[in-house]
Amino acid sequence: MMVMQYAKQRSLRKLLDNRYKDLSWRHKILNLYYITEGLVAIHEANLVHKDIHFGNIVNNNTYSSFITDFGLYRPVF
Repeated sequence: MMVMQYAKQRSLRKLLDNRYKDLSWRHKILNLYYITEGLVAIHEANLVHKDIHFGNIVNNNTYSSFITDFGLYRPVF
């Protein structure tokens, strides 16, 4: 089990549902950047997520996204 910091904005889906119009393009692009950075780290470890969706991405604030649900990672082989 891994314990992570509480995500105040909850999932990316909830953030987009509740605050999409409030988010600037800068915030949207920063979210994409952090998601991409997380996927790169996963792939560099020779793993794939296998169940990536908006519910498995959580946000502490309006621009920093983190990928969760580590139980579904699998080796690339």
